[in-house]
Amino acid sequence: MTSERNDGLPWWIKLVGSVAALMLLTIGLFYFLGHAGTGKWKRYGETLRAGGMPLTFDDIAAQQAEVPDGPNVADTILGIADALNGLGTERSDDNVWIFDRSVSTVDAFTDIPQYTIEPTRGFLADHVEVLDALAAFRELPAGHFVMPRDSNAAYFQLPEFSLVRKADKLLRVDGLMQLVDKDLAGAVETVRLQRRISEALDQHPTIIGRLVQIAGDALIAAAIEDILKAESPDLEAIEAMEQDLDNRLAAATMKWGMLGERAFIVAVFDDMAAGNTQSPAYIQVNTGVPPWIPVWLVRQNQMRAAEMLTWLVDAGDDPAALMKAANRIDREMPTAPASHFLVKMMMPSLSRACVLHLRCRARLSAARVALAAERFRIANGRFPASLDELVPSLLHEVPLDPFDGKPLRLATTDEGIVIYSVDFNGVDDGGDLQRAKKTHDPPDTGCRLVMPEHRGIVLIDTPPPDDD
Repeated sequence: MTSERNDGLPWWIKLVGSVAALMLLTIGLFYFLGHAGTGKWKRYGETLRAGGMPLTFDDIAAQQAEVPDGPNVADTILGIADALNGLGTERSDDNVWIFDRSVSTVDAFTDIPQYTIEPTRGFLADHVEVLDALAAFRELPAGHFVMPRDSNAAYFQLPEFSLVRKADKLLRVDGLMQLVDKDLAGAVETVRLQRRISEALDQHPTIIGRLVQIAGDALIAAAIEDILKAESPDLEAIEAMEQDLDNRLAAATMKWGMLGERAFIVAVFDDMAAGNTQSPAYIQVNTGVPPWIPVWLVRQNQMRAAEMLTWLVDAGDDPAALMKAANRIDREMPTAPASHFLVKMMMPSLSRACVLHLRCRARLSAARVALAAERFRIANGRFPASLDELVPSLLHEVPLDPFDGKPLRLATTDEGIVIYSVDFNGVDDGGDLQRAKKTHDPPDTGCRLVMPEHRGIVLIDTPPPDDD
């Protein structure tokens, strides 16, 4: 009788061995996929760089203009940060134009209440040192605000945005007061200073920076429209304002903002792939994201996010291409596969930013055409019946409406003319620039120009809102 042989291991040892083998195989597979995904991502980045396309903030910094030695506009703004931050924060700033919500929309086309004159004049007197610092911009190079290189969290924490907005608004108030005081030369010079502030953001690699610049450029267009409403500028003043607008139209671009948006997303995904979930940018953007995600899945999402943002980068400042790319992202995001959940969580909608960019360009272009129409009026005693009358002696061509690709339009009013764009809705509303209360969007966007007999600032004697 032969004894029974035990030619096998106990079942539980076999189970442990099988599980261990499966785990090793899974780890190996994840490592392989992660390595392959990283390699694919690096090749994609190298392809972009080979075409001269910056991918990271370091790449962008290498393509930015050198900051000149010595004082510049950007450094000066940072140097008076405390004074700028204090603007509009005191109770004594009530009834001050722009800074007080009750008179925030005052301009030369509204009847300005008398009770706001002295508080506003006192406000300007209280901040004369800040105004003097801003006046020095006429002699300084613009420079640009330098993003810290040690933390991509700086994308959200750059202090210059609020400082620029305060400086722009202070100059807006000063320019309006100069028009009230019939100081046309001073009002025109203020436009020049506003332009210098915008220039300091020309190469800022963030969408937020571009939006702040858009707000400043809109104030430039509004200031020029106000000047043409309040006074009849001479040719020298018109030429100065034309130079300011030409500068802004040439330099106001979405390029740097889109490059920065892509660089930020790339940095966040790089942190995630490296397991650096404590980086400031990761924490700010990825609240709710699991603390560990396979590298291959991170790289897959990184590739998709970078590709989408590259559509916007490649569109440049072609209006139709820019909106097409932004709308394509918005359209494809909801139908993206489940594996792209990180893209869905982190990719911002940039279509609104693109609309604001195009609206700003339309308004600047309309103001530029308005100056040519004013030249025409000075020479001919009337406004042009068609914008074609301005070509080629006063304009090389009628600027195109960035929203529909057609030439800007002209409408006649009882007091003068309106040069306008159809704006985002694409509907020609006959030059109606009245903003809707709910959306704050105008039917059309443009610049109003009135005949000399209708020019001037109108002051009305009404009681302050708190008086009975």
